[in-house]
Amino acid sequence: MLDILRISNDDLKVFEMKIIPTIERFVYNEEVALHTGCYNFTPSAKIKSKDLLLQPKILHRIIAHNILSKKRHYNKVTFKDICLIDCMIRGYQINLSFIMMKNMMMAHNK
Repeated sequence: MLDILRISNDDLKVFEMKIIPTIERFVYNEEVALHTGCYNFTPSAKIKSKDLLLQPKILHRIIAHNILSKKRHYNKVTFKDICLIDCMIRGYQINLSFIMMKNMMMAHNK
């Protein structure tokens, strides 16, 4: 994920932060508006799977159940989920094995 999003490897816990990191070519509010169809989105609002449009909703289900497995809260859409959904819809190459391995390592370290 770090290589895909061009984030330095200095801090592997970038997605555990409470603030949204800056990523080149990715504006969180714009992507949320694009994938939910809601253009009056407030940045602090929580996104649920039911808020997504059809294609992002299907991709989110695949991500939540298979790629970034979670214990619970499958309906919660995280920053990482939005990044992956956006990359998949735009056709960017994604190293899924790297992303899955990093996710497992972060889960193990908690």
